[in-house]
Amino acid sequence: MGKIDNAVPFFGNDFNRIYPLIMVIYTLLVASNFFDRVIGFFGSLNRFRFQTEADGTDGFDPSGLIILQKGKCTIISLLMV
Repeated sequence: MGKIDNAVPFFGNDFNRIYPLIMVIYTLLVASNFFDRVIGFFGSLNRFRFQTEADGTDGFDPSGLIILQKGKCTIISLLMV
């Protein structure tokens, strides 16, 4: 595959030895669910998430329910007269 030492001046001549170690450590952290545990320790992800009005509604539009309630009240009031 060749050496990439000169392409990455940050690590210098040891890039070919350092990069595989970094990837092994990162893979072990992902496999052990480390990042989820850290976020769980410091708090919920909801703190960092943008929330909209539609969260938790599963596609249900409450404005349709209001229209149905108004129609139901109108029908009941017409039947009572």
